[in-house]
Amino acid sequence: MIVVFGSVNLDLVARVERLPREGETIAGTSFAALPGGKGANQALAARRAGASVAMAGAVGADGFAETALRELVAAGTGLHAMRRVEVSTGVALIHVDAAGGNAITVIAGANAHAAPADVADAALGPGTTLVLQLEVPVDAVTSIAIRAKRLGTRVILNAAPAHPLSGALIAALDVLIVNEHEAAAVAAAHALPAGSENFASAFHRRCKCAVVVTLGAAGAIAAAEGALFTVAAPKLRVIDTVGAGDALVGALAAALDEGGVAQVDFLCALRGEADLAEVVLGCQVVRAAAELYVGCVEVGVGLIPAGGGCMEMAARASARASDDPQFDILSLVRGPFLALATARVSASAEDARDIGYLRQGDSTSMARETLIADAKQTALGMARAGYRPPPPRRIRVMGEGGQATLKQALINLLGAHQITAHDAVVSGHLARALSGGSVPAGATVSEQHILDLEREGFLSLCGEPKTRDRIQHMLQKSKPLRN
Repeated sequence: MIVVFGSVNLDLVARVERLPREGETIAGTSFAALPGGKGANQALAARRAGASVAMAGAVGADGFAETALRELVAAGTGLHAMRRVEVSTGVALIHVDAAGGNAITVIAGANAHAAPADVADAALGPGTTLVLQLEVPVDAVTSIAIRAKRLGTRVILNAAPAHPLSGALIAALDVLIVNEHEAAAVAAAHALPAGSENFASAFHRRCKCAVVVTLGAAGAIAAAEGALFTVAAPKLRVIDTVGAGDALVGALAAALDEGGVAQVDFLCALRGEADLAEVVLGCQVVRAAAELYVGCVEVGVGLIPAGGGCMEMAARASARASDDPQFDILSLVRGPFLALATARVSASAEDARDIGYLRQGDSTSMARETLIADAKQTALGMARAGYRPPPPRRIRVMGEGGQATLKQALINLLGAHQITAHDAVVSGHLARALSGGSVPAGATVSEQHILDLEREGFLSLCGEPKTRDRIQHMLQKSKPLRN
């Protein structure tokens, strides 16, 4: 259950070729009155992402209120905690230019009367995610955040518009979400480093909550569980960026409320030549052409797979292991290790299945012409059956003993002049990631643990002069360098 305590506005949107300068009057191209407000936007985004959502806030006793609540009502959002007050409904005056940029002026109106008391204790608790913004009074936001935290609620704050945050409010947070400008304002107010990455890491360390900084077209970064993550933005034609950040907040809240797994179907239709092996490995279902050339070829340029390839190969090996605590997991990892270490590419879908790039249950289309249609029917069948992605797995690994065995094999190959010294360095990082690092044999680790090992190995190799030589040689000569 998600409770959104925040603003409800009527957005008065004027479209213009460019944003006006100070003192300038320009002609617009269109006008619309649309439901808005950061709270309402985030509630609607979470509801459309499949979450059960209740909205708490205030609207005026005027004609704007019905329009402002229209989309929330249509989506089935709970509005029992919305109050009506004898002032105007909140209004946002928005200019949107031809490139999708915007300038916004907000008049709080009824939002200034949003009352935390309208959200009962019974609506909060360990099964609830509370989403907050700063378009309603900060004292009200702080009050409900403290109460929700005491009751065991997950608390998400989108600190927008920018405003100084009290220690009491920060202490109640589980997730802070800001854009670049808001991050800079919070950093300045709390003597934290400037720059989105530095701010996210520093705030996370100091305040012990996850931090997300949205970067517009550059995507987003997040600091959580002691690590920093980056996510690229999808490449889209921009129509209007109003509400884009709110959509992210709502979708993230819905995913976290569901248990951290976004409810999205991942199906890959794969034909002919494909070098996106880690994309394939990350899909829950694959429909492949019978003639298929796919592989993780990063070692050819002195790197290791770091987009989930090592993690998925380790997880698939773990899934095949017996329950016997003495089972030798190395026997199942040796094949994937050799495939990745030699940049092995499949010669067919069946070969990809034998290597481990495809699961035994992944289906094949004999005719390339029908592949997309076949994949579409598979996706529709999954949707009708109520498919949901699996939860994060615990992965049983071969640990330090298995890692030592693989590294000894590399030493033997080096001594026999079958690999170069740098081949041994690269494959050593691969062995570390697949083994789970410095853990005992048979230990179980999280998916994130191995993803972190992948990334550490990848970044370390990026600093190796011989890896950089391999990358440059591949770019210039289109063939691998053995150095």
